[in-house]
Amino acid sequence: MYKKLFSETLIYGIGSVLPRVLNFLLIKFITKPIGAAEFSIYTQLYALASIVNVVLQFGFETSYFRFAKDKENEKKVFSTAFLFMLATSTLFLVIVYLFDESIVNAINYHENPEYIKWFAWFIFFDTLCVVPFARLRFYSKPIYYTIVKLANSFVYFGLVLFFLYVIVNVPYNFLGFNITEKLGFVFVANFFSSLVTVFLLVKWFKDFSFSLDADLFKSMIVYSFPIMLAGIAYTINENFDKMVQREFIDDVSAGAYGACYKLTALMSIFVMAFRMGVEPFFFKQMHSENAKENYAKITEVFVIVSGLIVVGLLANIDWIKDFFLKRPEYNLAMGIVPIVIIANMFFGIYNTLSVWYKVSDRTYIGSSISWIAAVITLVFNILLLPLVGYMASAWVTLIAYGSMMVISYVLCRKYYPIPFKYKKILFYMTLAIVFGMCSYYGFGQNYIISNLFVILYVAIFYVLEKNILLKEILKK
Repeated sequence: MYKKLFSETLIYGIGSVLPRVLNFLLIKFITKPIGAAEFSIYTQLYALASIVNVVLQFGFETSYFRFAKDKENEKKVFSTAFLFMLATSTLFLVIVYLFDESIVNAINYHENPEYIKWFAWFIFFDTLCVVPFARLRFYSKPIYYTIVKLANSFVYFGLVLFFLYVIVNVPYNFLGFNITEKLGFVFVANFFSSLVTVFLLVKWFKDFSFSLDADLFKSMIVYSFPIMLAGIAYTINENFDKMVQREFIDDVSAGAYGACYKLTALMSIFVMAFRMGVEPFFFKQMHSENAKENYAKITEVFVIVSGLIVVGLLANIDWIKDFFLKRPEYNLAMGIVPIVIIANMFFGIYNTLSVWYKVSDRTYIGSSISWIAAVITLVFNILLLPLVGYMASAWVTLIAYGSMMVISYVLCRKYYPIPFKYKKILFYMTLAIVFGMCSYYGFGQNYIISNLFVILYVAIFYVLEKNILLKEILKK
């Protein structure tokens, strides 16, 4: 069972992590022909889409798993969940088409109103695919799940390159809309990649029937509502800055912020990959005698490895920037990079700490923590962006994620004490931040000297932990 679980987790991880890696690599090819002002539109629209997706999906992916306990009941649950997804996505599409002018006026997209309708279609397709993707996981089809996810990413990646570097002459007509900006081609690529995803999932719609079990639907709504609220909080923490910046600062600054923020994706990708790999282990260990000791060790491992990534990224971010951001105007917001990288490390530590409320059935606490951070994100972005500019968003992100980490740790000590070696954890966190800042601000242009901090970090780890490492090796 464990072997199967590990192999499936690995395959699902590839399907989730590799698309994010491809999107990271795509920065290089999008920022070369597209300026920072136009890129701010790209950043804002995808940020807005993320929160709309959370609302329309309403936590029904998790609800599907909760109620589809066996294959006999699964068909009824699938039909109920998919019918709801179809209704919410269709209603959203109708609203966008009926009130498109009001929406365009509200978010100031007068020059490219067609973008709003294109995004409405992306969101429609994404919502339709939520439950079929969950169904693939229910029937243990990790390979097909990963194939579909990768097909979407490779189609998108390939079409963006084709449209931006082969079809270089604009305007171009698509579905009755004249594409007058190169950014429009990126959205057209997204349209086709979403369409491919729906096509590849068609056979998993086959058992759908237009029948709604009222009692089941009511139970699923009640169960899903808190999940949806937690999802909104998470999305606010992750994307609210990019949603509102164009309302408070100039487009070039907002676009530069969005592009530089994407340079920190390597840290967030590591956080995601670690979480996907370790969560099954958390739940497998929850009834063992040494569960808490194992949770403490895993947290230490995460802090040490994420600290190495912080130092490594900040030591090399200058050439990474030159490789990915091809226009000088994007360098405007490079000051946010070290702050956001450290913020993502804090968020990763919070994710690792969150095992305590998951295994002790106190998930409502996790939702509350997320909403505390969301309020911080909402209030201080709105207050400080007009005064400080985009740097305010970076610092607010650091404060929000840092607050989540600290609050989770304090509550963990009260409700589910885990024997963390907090002095060791604080030591490696501090070491990573100090070394990272020294390499970035002191020797950013000198890759040899800046990478000596990476070597020094590893050397310190080896000297302090070599006895423990030798014991583990001898055990095996």
